[in-house]
Amino acid sequence: MKHLLACVGAMALAGACGVSGEANKALAAMNLATGDGELVKYASKNGSGDKVTLKDVTIGPDGDGLNAGTMVLEGLSMNDAGEPVVTGITLSDVTPAEETPGVQLNVATITFTGLDEVTGAYLAKTFKDGESVEPPPFEQWVIGSASIEGLSVVGDMEAMGQGGGSFNLTLDEVSLSDLENEVAGRFGWNGFKGTFNVPPEAAGYEVDGSFDFGTLEIGGLQGGTFADAFSSGMASMMSPGAVTDPAVGLPPSPIDPGFNQLDWSGMNINAAGLMLTASEMSSRAERNGDGVVTAVDSPRASLKLAIDPENPGTLGSQAQMFMGMLGFTELELYAESKGTFDPETDTTRYETANIGITDAVDVSLTGGFQGLNDVLRSVMASGAAQQPDMSGLASLKIVDMELVIDDNSLMSKIFNLAPMFVGQDAATFRADLVSQVSALSQDMAAAGVDPTISEELSAAIANFIQQPGVLRFKLDPETPVSFANPEGPLTKESLGFVAEYEAN
Repeated sequence: MKHLLACVGAMALAGACGVSGEANKALAAMNLATGDGELVKYASKNGSGDKVTLKDVTIGPDGDGLNAGTMVLEGLSMNDAGEPVVTGITLSDVTPAEETPGVQLNVATITFTGLDEVTGAYLAKTFKDGESVEPPPFEQWVIGSASIEGLSVVGDMEAMGQGGGSFNLTLDEVSLSDLENEVAGRFGWNGFKGTFNVPPEAAGYEVDGSFDFGTLEIGGLQGGTFADAFSSGMASMMSPGAVTDPAVGLPPSPIDPGFNQLDWSGMNINAAGLMLTASEMSSRAERNGDGVVTAVDSPRASLKLAIDPENPGTLGSQAQMFMGMLGFTELELYAESKGTFDPETDTTRYETANIGITDAVDVSLTGGFQGLNDVLRSVMASGAAQQPDMSGLASLKIVDMELVIDDNSLMSKIFNLAPMFVGQDAATFRADLVSQVSALSQDMAAAGVDPTISEELSAAIANFIQQPGVLRFKLDPETPVSFANPEGPLTKESLGFVAEYEAN
């Protein structure tokens, strides 16, 4: 009988017999001891030890926020500073507390687990003080896992007052895990897809469509890099005259992608017969013992714009007409890259840097460069200035370089548009442009360029314009050369310069 009475008394504070005293203190400090707090309200609670489950929960002042069927708080305790701490929070069956006409939003679960004392104390205090709580520095955040699962958004645009139409979005999961020292072990999503319909009265013609962003997995996400860059950018936007550190947000390696590995299944978007498709994409970065990226390999991936053959639709038909003018039945852009960075010599080397348009043009760059970090830092330091700061180019040196442009049909496709845009037939426009480029040789020589360079360069470009082929530029100096601060005259011999053209 005494035990029963004790349990009944405990339920007044904890909702269930067995909740620890530390947990009860934490609930009180979070203003959750009863269900009528200013920020959080609930119908009932139960639990044991350091774990408490709240039922029929509303989070947000004055009923403006979220409803949850349950909210589970784990690892409830008090730290040495007398602050409440929670190591895990799970919200289930989440919906907006205030309905928006025409919109139904549901989330199966929102979860935070594996919180350390600093992160757990911050989140615990937000339940009492809300937005007034100052978050700890990002480098102190530790999260085992944070996720949103089972997101569904259904919209009736007529009920929203937008005339008509609808949309439906689902997301199976978006999550982040193992965040510590500003690095997340994993970030990704899956099942991110939806459909939409825009009626003729809203867009001028009906737009039916769907999208699927596939599955994304990013490992070793460098959260600090993005957080610093975001903070610096916001500060520059809010105070354009403020002096910002150009190095903020920039990693020590110019080829650092901000992660260690990336795998994306690609995406598909179809809007009124216009299809945009991204292929599978992957990338890998290698870091040395100091965490500096020394190598990156991103195999070829592509982005394709095409027309739905079964249902061209209005957008598809318009795009088909535009691409037909250019001589394309579809447009496919592709890219790949592979590079290294030597922090000892500040040398960036591109073994492969390739972009192109299928069956039109291919551009590839290989070579080594020193001082790329200074260029990036000066440009980033420009902030909100209208003109970018290119002072970092003074530090840029070319170790060697080869640029190859292979024109399969792009120049011809562009010249075929001449009658429409410049009032000349393609042959006349091409001939005029060849003459202008050829004449540049004398202008460059007059400006101080080595005549052998200007003649060879203009001749190669003129031939490239005249007939589809391969244009190749090479620089192979005996020592790294700076164009901004050359140590001597820039001659064909000192630069190891070659410009050549080969017809297809």
